[in-house]
Amino acid sequence: MLTTPDMWMGFADAYLAELDRIASAERPLAGRRAGRATTSSGPEWKRSERTRNLARWNELLSGHIDGERAERLANHPAFEGPDAEFMRARAARRRGDIGAARTLIMMCLERLPGSQQFAEFAEEVGADLPPRAREMRAERAAVQAQLAQAYQGAPVSSD
Repeated sequence: MLTTPDMWMGFADAYLAELDRIASAERPLAGRRAGRATTSSGPEWKRSERTRNLARWNELLSGHIDGERAERLANHPAFEGPDAEFMRARAARRRGDIGAARTLIMMCLERLPGSQQFAEFAEEVGADLPPRAREMRAERAAVQAQLAQAYQGAPVSSD
């Protein structure tokens, strides 16, 4: 693993350069279009899949690099979709822009209302959950309560 700050910065520079190369080779998008349906062969889908696949790595990297590189990573055109918005929401929180973090996480939850990770972040920044995300969170809590009750050997309601 990378053991010194200089190693993280050097890796981040190489990673960002490769993302620049990938983004420049792809057809540019007319703009980010939240909620737009995508096909599995379209550039939006490819960027969204890339973002989802690299989400954990991007989060780890962002915690080890300076603010400028972290902002470049969070706003990189090689990334698309709700995970990209989530990366931008975390970057907004890191720079102290809680209003932007709330707005961005609400956009994430509009697209993926069942994401527990998004809902937990929304709670952390004090964002209201969109209606469907609120419903799904309540459903999850009810199931967890029933499981806990069943685990303790108590009768479980069929409701």
